[in-house]
Amino acid sequence: MMKKFFMLLALVLGATTISAQSVNKKADLVGTWQLCNMIDGLLDSAPEIKRAPYLKVFSPGGALTNLMISKEGDVFLTMEGTYEKTSDTSYVEHIKKLLVSSAMDGVDNVMKYEFLNDNLMVITFQIIDENGDKLDCQEVWERVSMPSKK
Repeated sequence: MMKKFFMLLALVLGATTISAQSVNKKADLVGTWQLCNMIDGLLDSAPEIKRAPYLKVFSPGGALTNLMISKEGDVFLTMEGTYEKTSDTSYVEHIKKLLVSSAMDGVDNVMKYEFLNDNLMVITFQIIDENGDKLDCQEVWERVSMPSKK
């Protein structure tokens, strides 16, 4: 009886591990992502995603660019640099220039990420503000996809 229990436990744990790994392998940083806020749903409804006018572009060659779209429709860079994936849950942003804090210019910033699904991820990191203080940050990003033709 005990042997069957341990076999069943090993099977369940193995299936869980394979399932978790398949999400990470299928999901990829490369692409264009839009910053979002997740607003808790009411009662049993799913959380609502509210999109912000910020984009993060991970290029296949390692280039990284953050963009902002103003209310007037102007687009400008808020960060430029490169990135290097260091594991299935972290990457390093090699920041060349950051608009919101010149204290981050030239800094290598470790970013922890978790895919909620193939097109939604949470990034956790620290930035250094203009006073030299470290701020903990967490952002939700949704992959931008091309709409299908109707």
